[in-house]
Amino acid sequence: MNNNNTNTPQTTGDQSVSIKSIDDIRSLFIGAKLTVPIAKTILTSVYQDEAKILFLVFLNSIDLHSTAKISFLAASFDIKSYEYAKTLLNTNKFTFVEILKTLKIMDSKRVIKKLQQKIESMRDKNNIRKEKLDKVTEDYVNTKYSNLDEKELNQLKEKLKSHNAPFPVKAVKPVTTTDAKSTKTSKKSTKKSTGRSSTKKVGNKKSDSENNDNNNNNNEVTPDKNKTVEISEETKKKIEKKRQDQEKIRLRLKRSVGMIESKIQELEVHQYQSSLSGNIIRIFKNWFKTVDKQTLEYFALGQPKETWTKLADILHFSNKDFPNMPWFIGYMFGDKAPQGSIVEQLENSDKKSDDELIKLWTLHKPPYSFIRKSIGDGKLNDNLKLEIAKYESLNTLIWWLHEFNTTEVQKLIIERIKSGEQVSTIALGTLIEKVLLNDSIKKELYEVLEGTTMNKINDLKLKFSLPPPISILSDKSGSMQVAIRLSIIVSYLISNLTPDSTLSFFDTSDHPTPIKPNSIQDIARLNETIKASGGTTPSASLAPLLERKESKRYLVMISDEEENGSPKFSEVYKNYLQNVNPECKLIFVSFLANNAKGQMITEIKNKLNIDPLQFVLDRNKPDVTKIDAMLSVLSAESDQFKTQFNLLMKYKTMHGEKKFLNYVNTQRSKLLTYAFNAEIIMDLLSDLNKYVQNQFTEKDQKELVQFIQNVKSPENAFDLINTLNQELLVHTQI
Repeated sequence: MNNNNTNTPQTTGDQSVSIKSIDDIRSLFIGAKLTVPIAKTILTSVYQDEAKILFLVFLNSIDLHSTAKISFLAASFDIKSYEYAKTLLNTNKFTFVEILKTLKIMDSKRVIKKLQQKIESMRDKNNIRKEKLDKVTEDYVNTKYSNLDEKELNQLKEKLKSHNAPFPVKAVKPVTTTDAKSTKTSKKSTKKSTGRSSTKKVGNKKSDSENNDNNNNNNEVTPDKNKTVEISEETKKKIEKKRQDQEKIRLRLKRSVGMIESKIQELEVHQYQSSLSGNIIRIFKNWFKTVDKQTLEYFALGQPKETWTKLADILHFSNKDFPNMPWFIGYMFGDKAPQGSIVEQLENSDKKSDDELIKLWTLHKPPYSFIRKSIGDGKLNDNLKLEIAKYESLNTLIWWLHEFNTTEVQKLIIERIKSGEQVSTIALGTLIEKVLLNDSIKKELYEVLEGTTMNKINDLKLKFSLPPPISILSDKSGSMQVAIRLSIIVSYLISNLTPDSTLSFFDTSDHPTPIKPNSIQDIARLNETIKASGGTTPSASLAPLLERKESKRYLVMISDEEENGSPKFSEVYKNYLQNVNPECKLIFVSFLANNAKGQMITEIKNKLNIDPLQFVLDRNKPDVTKIDAMLSVLSAESDQFKTQFNLLMKYKTMHGEKKFLNYVNTQRSKLLTYAFNAEIIMDLLSDLNKYVQNQFTEKDQKELVQFIQNVKSPENAFDLINTLNQELLVHTQI
């Protein structure tokens, strides 16, 4: 890819991410490492124009990772690039869940503040609760031990301390002289009032009370040195209860605060600085107004409502925000569907007769996903399946071909395909697998689907592919038992799309493919021939290329990366780079367990400081739908893609961002195709010729203001025309 910027590498908040060129940005776009801070760094860097074009092209032509889509859209709003953000929305490449996640990031500033206030309020309430509990306990101790002098009080404090009492004894006051005397006088009065003598005389001896009174000439209390204070069992229970209560409160507060702080940290990671203003909310509401009735009906028919209620909480939807179905948002919040609507009429479908269902399906054409959920495949007879097959899309019928396995339905599918109806959205990998695995397919349907598959492959050949020469090294070791079929499909597609590619399988040795796969039958034969067995020595298939010094631009490694032989692949690959082709790139298609890191790719990163392009498939349940996305990403490796990127940059420079964004969206189906390169040049030449001949209409002059300013003069226009004509000759191979 052309990169005229040679400025200092851009730094991001993530130290593991380095942006030194537009190629680094491309790797971020097609992976899962893109974050909002990194996206903002890109959008404010010297590469911002190239990055905007690249992301828009990828969004329209490649199945990007959800994280990348969400991060780049949020970042575009954060830097206030509203026109670009609206263009991203208008591609309709974002799911409603992705829109919700984007909005949550954009609303994070308000939510963080709200959560921080909640923590502060929780702590305040906890302190008030603790103070009340302390007061109750201190009052209890003060009442219980109110007759203690200072020494006895100190003893009590020590006792409480030894019991780890969770409260101080500061509320307990030592008995003063006046308190002691008052207490004794009170006792005397009490005794006299009962009519009993307060003294007991023995001879001439005075009573103990009288002696004490005479000895207290200085009004002082003489404490009993032998007296000790013991904590009562009741107090001990109070202490333990208080300790347990405080521990529960502490743990509850810690747990609650910890959960909220985790939410705050999750939001702070995005470093989103703007707020969800009324202007931005209007942008999203205007976008939701364009959602068609069929889509809204799909979500109203038994799909989870949580996404929509959360969207409504953020955007404050009203009925007028869904002009194609005004009752939709109310229904999401529990209102009844209006009488006569598709939702109302299809309620309790499982209790309706076949005739009633056929009548309703003919009228409303509900999606098969709803029918399966509301009725169940087990209750669908052949007649009902035939009625569904009359209106449901071919993509859906082929996806659920194992359920639509009746003779009449298969005949109908054949008729619809032969009449020219397109199987447009079903993934190529899925189509191949359906053809290979469905034993119930009739011969005629098999042939029709095979033809459809080959047509889709031929359509892919119109798009860019990995530039030759390439070698595909596919793992057939014992650990690949589950994934071997899909690895053969991937091998077939890549080798079929890139001319003169070679295909080898390996266990502990190299096995060149016994069959050059050129058709679906070849895949079936290869699937029967190649059996997973043996150990895993990936270098076995690379070693012959090294020995023959056979130069390749790309090596495609298809493996579960459980390398257990020698020499190590990283060692042989390093040798290959040094002695054969230092520009040879490595691409991994990795069959890994959930969240596992591939052994081989990790070693290559650590030892060679190389970060190969990687596609990860679940080794236990490989998703064939990802194959198409993988092939599209590989298209971006083509030299022709780099040319197309440069031509689009030229278009943007000449016409300005607004017209460029509209141009890409209207031409999205042509992206990554060879013919589009020539078409871009022709469009530029057309505008330049109009400029030279002064043939702009009044409408043209309004739309092409920036173009006219950038061309500057007829002389400059002629120079641009000559340059573009030379490029056109190259792309049309004249």
